[in-house]
Amino acid sequence: MKYNMARIVINLTFLLCFIGLPRFTKGANCFEKVADIVFLLDSSSSIREEQFQDQLNFVQNVADNFKIGNNNIQVGAITFSDKAKLNFHLNTHQNKSELKSAIWRIPYVGGGTDTAKAIAYAREEMFKPDNGGRAWAAKILVLITDGFLNRGLYVDAQEEAYFAKYMNITVMAIGVGSGVQDMDLEGLASTPREKYVFRVDDYQALSTLKNELSIKTCQDAPQNDQISEENLEPEEKPKMLCGGKPADLYFVLDSSNSIHISDFDRQLRFVSEVVDIFDISPSHTRVGVTLYSDGIHPVIPINNDFDKEQLKHRVSNLRRLTGNTNTAAVLKYMREYGFREDIARSEVAHIVVLLTDGKSTNTIKTEIEAKLAHSAGIYVFAVGIGDMASIPELMAIASDPDENFLFKVNNYNALRHLKNILAIKACKVEVTPNDEPVLNDFACGVYGPRDIMFVYDEVNLGLEKSTILRKAIGKIAKNMGLESRHDQRVGVMSEIYAHGSDARLTEIRDQTSFEERLSAANDGKLRGLLRKLRHHAFLPVNGGRSNAEHVAVIFLDKSAQITPRVIREAKRTSFKITVYVVVVGSEESVPDANLISSSPADQFLMHVPTYNDILLSTTSIAKKLCDA
Repeated sequence: MKYNMARIVINLTFLLCFIGLPRFTKGANCFEKVADIVFLLDSSSSIREEQFQDQLNFVQNVADNFKIGNNNIQVGAITFSDKAKLNFHLNTHQNKSELKSAIWRIPYVGGGTDTAKAIAYAREEMFKPDNGGRAWAAKILVLITDGFLNRGLYVDAQEEAYFAKYMNITVMAIGVGSGVQDMDLEGLASTPREKYVFRVDDYQALSTLKNELSIKTCQDAPQNDQISEENLEPEEKPKMLCGGKPADLYFVLDSSNSIHISDFDRQLRFVSEVVDIFDISPSHTRVGVTLYSDGIHPVIPINNDFDKEQLKHRVSNLRRLTGNTNTAAVLKYMREYGFREDIARSEVAHIVVLLTDGKSTNTIKTEIEAKLAHSAGIYVFAVGIGDMASIPELMAIASDPDENFLFKVNNYNALRHLKNILAIKACKVEVTPNDEPVLNDFACGVYGPRDIMFVYDEVNLGLEKSTILRKAIGKIAKNMGLESRHDQRVGVMSEIYAHGSDARLTEIRDQTSFEERLSAANDGKLRGLLRKLRHHAFLPVNGGRSNAEHVAVIFLDKSAQITPRVIREAKRTSFKITVYVVVVGSEESVPDANLISSSPADQFLMHVPTYNDILLSTTSIAKKLCDA
């Protein structure tokens, strides 16, 4: 959002001051607040040295509003260009004058812009106890950026910001100038966006943000007199919370060729360290271990009678296997055999902790099996290790919400940092009641048979967006009660197999035919998807029924090309098929979307702000389909 100067001067110090119950002196000064604040300052060649000095002035002015000290607010700083450069840790400067002097001495570097490395460094290093991080203090990152050189760098930064937020770090994003988009800032910042996203026209205008930023920082911080056992991070009290928690828990360990023997041993140590937190017994927590590569190898059954020390000894003696990474098969095994009625206890939570350092051999099958496991009431924690672990696939494997069930670490050594937080989150999982109501109890009433086809262009959208849509479609289907309603069928169409824009050598004889072929290619894949939907999707050979209503749900975003040819194809399609359109983006992003959907548009056209929001909108989309 954009701010006028007067409003910004009044407000930015107060967001840093009220994180918690406010107690403050006049103006924007924080009083008796406890926060660890790290500034990430852009020092790339995209900004001039005088603009970099404007950033330093801004940080000094914000710090001036704080009570600095190891019992109050601590400030650290990182500059980033091609690499992240530590300027000083949180515990380096413990009084205001020393801190402001250190800020002024931060050097300009120059070079490229790798925001992701800066966020990763801050997340992994800056909040460690040795570097001044305090378990009871609010953790806050303040990122200043003027944009991203390409979408790949932005996606990397978004992933790192996601993991920072998952670790309870509040991310404030300040966009400078017209080169950074609102959507980019919203993808980085914590929620609600109106609280943690800021816009200014240029670096000189940063000074107008100092009061509002300070206020919103302090809003998230506890006061000194509020610090107690309840304020401590999970790492401080896992045994207190998890001792005696009954659960049936499987560790599913990657044992494929990609894992070195020493890294496999680190997995085993991680399992033992997590086991150490729980009370292990037949009446409390029971733990089993399964290895997977090409095949499935259940090495310790969940219904074993080991005590804790015996269990840890058995784990330590496991040996690595070899082969590929068949994640789908092990998820299927867990669902069909791991929690069988004669093995698992129905009255406790069923939990799988799956570790992997790479992509599965079949992503689509893995996503399907993960969805079936979730539907069966199994809570799946997905732990990705290293750069080769696929974030979209981990999102599909993990139960919802992802911030509770998805973990990502850089290497096997870093697993040890997860043991407490994973144990805490696992022990908070509750058994899913068998009589849990579904949306169709109140939304999907009685109607005739329906065949519903969900449609999106996977090639155009790319893997990340397509993964989100596949997960959303699964949730929509579940919310509509389609798993239990045999009169309803669901399919997904995401690719065109015919090369509609190709031309055989005999087809082009003159300029007119050449121009017509190029014009057809410009229609993109959407026209081809609509043709395939109309001609093939509901044929009996593909599962369509002549006595069923035929319904299509088409997902579009701003990349969709709505040409006259596409509109004509959509009109032909709507004669035979009821067409819903879900636009990801604002109403202006696909202005002709109403020409694709059935009429009236207010009944058949829906909008979801961003791909980050679509998983939160599955209930409302399902209700729209059910109310038709």
